[in-house]
Amino acid sequence: MLRNFSAAAVLLVCGGINMAVANAPAAQDIDLDAWCGTWYEIARTPNKHQSGTVDVTHSFKALDNGRYSLVTTGFKGGSRGKKQTLQGEILVNDKRKSGSLKVRLFRFLTVEYKIVDVDKINYRYALVTSGSGNHVWIFSRTPVMDEAYYNKMLESARQKGFDVEKLEMVAHNRNAGAGCAMKG
Repeated sequence: MLRNFSAAAVLLVCGGINMAVANAPAAQDIDLDAWCGTWYEIARTPNKHQSGTVDVTHSFKALDNGRYSLVTTGFKGGSRGKKQTLQGEILVNDKRKSGSLKVRLFRFLTVEYKIVDVDKINYRYALVTSGSGNHVWIFSRTPVMDEAYYNKMLESARQKGFDVEKLEMVAHNRNAGAGCAMKG
């Protein structure tokens, strides 16, 4: 169900294909139950769908039927702006490559969602990309990310061919209170 939100999941299908990063392999052996919970969007490739959107969270939940759901929430125009929410169902492409997922947004729209790097011990931080490879996001379990973890995800993104110079920080004024997305 879409409620006024053309967020990250929608933009996954936008833009031309960058083959170098589109072929970045999905992380293997992802524990989807450990992946569940709230992730804070710390940095992202600028895109028209999320322009001016802050306090963005991605909440993954295990459903009773063995499937998973995704709810993305953000505020357009600032922390006091209009709340936007996008809901979708997570489809696991291949249990052996569980970092390669799809998100069904409507009955007719499915977009690729790829976890390309994650802290597999504690699931504290992650690097996620679109199927086209044009967009990348850095996620954290907290609205303020430790600088060492952020730098680790930057280096991972760089090694996979992403232009990290284009990344923009996502403000978390509502979530963190201080408005910064990184501590160091």
